[in-house]
Amino acid sequence: MSKKTLIILTALLFLFAFAAFAAETVTIINRTGYTIYYLKVSPGTADDWGDDWLGDDVLMDGDYISLDLTDRGFGKYCVFDIKAIDEDDDSYIQWDVDLCDRSKVILSMDDYVPPDDDDDDSGSGYETDCGYDQDVTISNDTGYNIWYVYISSSDSDSWGDDRLGDEVIMDGDVFDFCMPGYGSNCTFDIKIVDSDDDTYIKMGVDLCSTDYLSFTLDDLSVE
Repeated sequence: MSKKTLIILTALLFLFAFAAFAAETVTIINRTGYTIYYLKVSPGTADDWGDDWLGDDVLMDGDYISLDLTDRGFGKYCVFDIKAIDEDDDSYIQWDVDLCDRSKVILSMDDYVPPDDDDDDSGSGYETDCGYDQDVTISNDTGYNIWYVYISSSDSDSWGDDRLGDEVIMDGDVFDFCMPGYGSNCTFDIKIVDSDDDTYIKMGVDLCSTDYLSFTLDDLSVE
């Protein structure tokens, strides 16, 4: 056997051994009893939790999601910390999970972390009772989950940015929106978009005289 062949075989054996001790995918099952809105998986050596892995999705109670760790560049690690945040902004954490030894993680109430014990204050950014005249609570009574909400002044020529961000308003739930910076302007147009990409619109709403709006199928719009 030549020296060159021996070097190649040694390199291949190293790569195979490395692959055998590297995490590739993990399936996370939600058995907390609540809907998970944020999911963060980071190497145990990391200083922070990193980005949310769910994006615009939610993980319903009883559902599961499979995550590709190599796609995020984490394929060389084995030990991970896993954190989930539910609809009530409560956290569930599992520390030092060896994903080279297992590929399935079940989140349950056993993983619940009281707020005083959770040192991550990033939260969801959800705010209520901001004290502005135009603050509004939107109730989702459409029968579908709401993924996007746009609120713009009626004299504006665009809808502006989505105000939900990573949040989802589940059917039957409400969400409070803070509306700073509008001074004495009271008249707004409001558009919401559901999980089927259907649109519901209310035009010319006086948010200085009402702080609660219910969206139903009667608001369904054909654009």
